[in-house]
Amino acid sequence: MGLLTACGSTTGTDVASPADDGPASSSSQEPSDASAGSGNGPSSTSDSGSDASKGSSSSGDAAGTGTRCRSSDLKAYVGDPHGAAGSVEYAISVVNFSDHTCTLYGFPGMAFTKGADEVGRTPERDTSLAKERVTLAPGKRAWAGLRFAHPEMSGGRTITPDGLAVTPPDETSSIGVDWLGGPVPNSGAVDAPTLTPFTAEPMG
Repeated sequence: MGLLTACGSTTGTDVASPADDGPASSSSQEPSDASAGSGNGPSSTSDSGSDASKGSSSSGDAAGTGTRCRSSDLKAYVGDPHGAAGSVEYAISVVNFSDHTCTLYGFPGMAFTKGADEVGRTPERDTSLAKERVTLAPGKRAWAGLRFAHPEMSGGRTITPDGLAVTPPDETSSIGVDWLGGPVPNSGAVDAPTLTPFTAEPMG
């Protein structure tokens, strides 16, 4: 996965033309991904870069200018799993279904959910990876990676969520997505899921 430094500016990948009336409603129809959602999930508070609360998203800092992407502008998807050496990775993507260009910078907030409740460990940010400013024109897509140890190989405790709450950087409202990936680790820091920052480079 190619990542650019934060001082650069990249544009997302074309997906589809947005609806004329603004953000699309929740849908499970998406040709290349497992599940989709719109901004109707559990609320989670942005913490301006802190890892303190579940599902919190990182700060946009001062990288570039432009209107940041709001939760209501975006639709989220969970891609098919891939990975090797005992780990699995899901590409979590967001598509700009608004009628205006917006930007993403940094890590999404993310939390597993079961019903209306957040469950399991909060995914930790992989801060070894550089953040980039991604400009999303209407219909464009950006990606973030969600990685964790393969439950069948790690042998630790697991949970089986039924949803994923995705919060864009600096937003407090999450986008609810169905989780169809089965069990995830929930036994300790060594098995904790990790997140990569948003990128314009396709994943998976």
